[in-house]
Amino acid sequence: MLVSRKFLAAVALTVTGALAACGGGAAPSAAPVSSAAAPASPAGSAAAPASATAASKPAAAASGAASASAKPAASGAAAASGAAASGKVITLGISQLFPHPVLDTYRKGFTDGLAAEGFADGKNLKVDYQNSQGDINAAKTIADKFVSDKDDLIFCITTPSCLAASKSTTTIPIIFGYVTDPVAAGIVKDAQHPGGNITGVTALNRVTDQLKLMKEIMPNVKNVGTVWNPGEANSRVLVASMKQDAAANGYTIVEATASSSGEVPTAAKSLVGKVDAIFITGDNTAQAALPAIIKLGEDNKIPVFTSDYSSVKQGAVATYNFLEDDLGKQTAAMTARVLKGEKPGDIPVEGPKNFKVIVNPGAAAKMGLTIPDSVMKKADVVIQ
Repeated sequence: MLVSRKFLAAVALTVTGALAACGGGAAPSAAPVSSAAAPASPAGSAAAPASATAASKPAAAASGAASASAKPAASGAAAASGAAASGKVITLGISQLFPHPVLDTYRKGFTDGLAAEGFADGKNLKVDYQNSQGDINAAKTIADKFVSDKDDLIFCITTPSCLAASKSTTTIPIIFGYVTDPVAAGIVKDAQHPGGNITGVTALNRVTDQLKLMKEIMPNVKNVGTVWNPGEANSRVLVASMKQDAAANGYTIVEATASSSGEVPTAAKSLVGKVDAIFITGDNTAQAALPAIIKLGEDNKIPVFTSDYSSVKQGAVATYNFLEDDLGKQTAAMTARVLKGEKPGDIPVEGPKNFKVIVNPGAAAKMGLTIPDSVMKKADVVIQ
């Protein structure tokens, strides 16, 4: 799903200013979209295709994180625990920055996971799902609404939404999700001892392992293109990792930058004739225009690799990563601990635990590539 230019400009502003102006600037032009019902089903199912195996990969090291506030969150955690113990309906505010199959699948896994933990929407849980449609000022408005409503817990998805939530309350428990590096973003300070009212689960990609898989599929690759927005903090981390891997393994990264999704097709086109393959990180700007990059890959027989499962389902060749549904359930398990009485600040930040080799041989064929049998045999998920 494409995201508006307004959103991507807002993301760039977020990174360069570390969302210091999250509550300032012009008022959002559109009110956030809300729904009192359970979140809608994601555009792509997180269930593995029939050809997928059940093999799992080693756990990822947790990305660092800690509380952005030194104030204790005992009162908020106690309130959430008390609500659960008394049988009272718990109010859960969910703030998502923009609609996207990856994030929607993650959120669905989260709510499904909460239900499995005994917290079901419409029974003992009331979910207030809000989507800011890419407007960072609206994300702050949403966070303030949750505080005004005295929600028992806030679950925020993506860095801008979580920065907004962290600036709105130091007492209501906050669980963050789908944040690449919460320490670099300024959400928290320490992974093992978050303190305060915030903890969560990171979504830091294993870029080195993803590039290793790409090189197994294309052993003669020499020049790898990437489209990214330098204004996104998470992308700066990921592209730096790409460059380090390239320097260590004898290939070159060719960069094409874009500050909005509208600029992505032109940026991607500039790579034609210069690269053997294209690798797209978790960059929000590039991901928003991924269909255009995939089409360019098909038209010019340049294999496109990406960082997440949902993008491989859309037509990229392969990746090595977690499934969004699994990560959502992992985040739900952490949230249940808080709802049962633990303080967020006492729970270390976690990283993804289950990584899988995910391949799409049909997509590879459209880009003039055959995935080697050695890779097919070890694939955990094969998209047909």
